[in-house]
Amino acid sequence: GWGKRFYTKAGFFPELTDELVDRCAGLVDTIPPGAELSLWAHGGAVGRVSDDAMAYTGRTAAFNIGAELAWEDPADDEARIAWGRAAIGALKAFMGTGTYVNDVVEADTNGAQIYGKAKYERLVRLKRQYDPDNFFRLNQNIKP
Repeated sequence: GWGKRFYTKAGFFPELTDELVDRCAGLVDTIPPGAELSLWAHGGAVGRVSDDAMAYTGRTAAFNIGAELAWEDPADDEARIAWGRAAIGALKAFMGTGTYVNDVVEADTNGAQIYGKAKYERLVRLKRQYDPDNFFRLNQNIKP
């Protein structure tokens, strides 16, 4: 809603192991007010399309786990963002490649980290061809 501040950090995971579940359960005890640790199951039709077929990445991931935070007081920015980063950082050892692009809020995140090098290079070529002036730039931008 209006006036709220938001932060999210997430990643794709190839499997849901007992150790990963235990690590997530440990994080639940530290969640600040207005935050959540979400787990989204992938599979089905999305996984039956080649990962190279479209811009959406992570088609072969089994799960997406995200730390999503919302708060109002700017004085809480540092602590809330730190919790989100630390939560997903604690899960890094279990993480696969990439993340859902709408979960990327870090300004310095490299497109190749999100999409993988080959897909990112293809998206840059398409951007140069169809949007060389970067008109569509108010998203997780792919620069021409």
